Amino acid sequence: MNVAIVGLGKMGKIHFRVAMEMLKEQRIDDVVLCDTNLAQINQRWQRKVMTWRGVIQAKFIDAVIIATPTPTHAELVREALDFGKVVFCEKPLCNTYAEARQFCGCEDQLFVGYIERYNPVLRGVRQLLHDGTLGKLLYVTTSRLNNVPAELRRPEGLIFDLGVHDFDLLNQLIGPLDIRRVVRRELEGAVVFASIGLHAYPDVDGEIRISWIDLEKRRELDFYGSEASMHVDLISQSLKLQQHRSGAAELPHLFAGEPAKEEWRAFLKFATGGLLSIPDSLGFGALLCAEHAQLWGGVHV
Repeated sequence: MNVAIVGLGKMGKIHFRVAMEMLKEQRIDDVVLCDTNLAQINQRWQRKVMTWRGVIQAKFIDAVIIATPTPTHAELVREALDFGKVVFCEKPLCNTYAEARQFCGCEDQLFVGYIERYNPVLRGVRQLLHDGTLGKLLYVTTSRLNNVPAELRRPEGLIFDLGVHDFDLLNQLIGPLDIRRVVRRELEGAVVFASIGLHAYPDVDGEIRISWIDLEKRRELDFYGSEASMHVDLISQSLKLQQHRSGAAELPHLFAGEPAKEEWRAFLKFATGGLLSIPDSLGFGALLCAEHAQLWGGVHV
């Protein structure tokens, strides 16, 4: 399989690194690159460089990784699909839910890159949520916090940059979400912190906290049940349980594996005819939640 990576910004660089590892493992045959700055690519990357038109028209290119800014996704994805390519598009699929809906029915050819789906610690989370260890799930919180200088903040805004990950995770783990409350704080005209209250059917409430101005990077989830609570650290890939009745705390369970590599392996399996066992694989639910939170007319201070 020959793969083209389109866009060599932050995520494109990660895809290139992982693609080169897949190449060494002989999981793919070749990697070509496409970016608007062709001269820089020729100097730094030492790989075959092609224009976008060349990529989609080349019969030897089997799959396309789209890691360009979100506003460009819809047009590039549509053209790549029209030329018969299997497409990996970085999240979110589009700027709006309505725009993304044009890709309904493309689930067998289009893979959307919600990397947290492939964090190995989620194996433990799913097991404990489904085997009754927590009892009745009552409340869930997530924290996705960064310290990002103003010049490096993504133009789509905080909620579409960070929030979509947690909307997607909770949609996958506990079911469709309903946005109930949004508190936002602005700095120099941009939202830099948000607390988003939510509800999942039939009786689970929760909160998503996202920030560009935190003291340190954090990626955490906490689940509170009638029998036990669970703390999940997505960065350290650790999971810790606290039993309510006994007060006993289990030592953290540790999981291993780089999410970006796990995601690529899932994509390569998908690209060769494998089926995704992920509900809402294109992330429509996460995009709809982000849109509702972005447009929320509630508390805005």
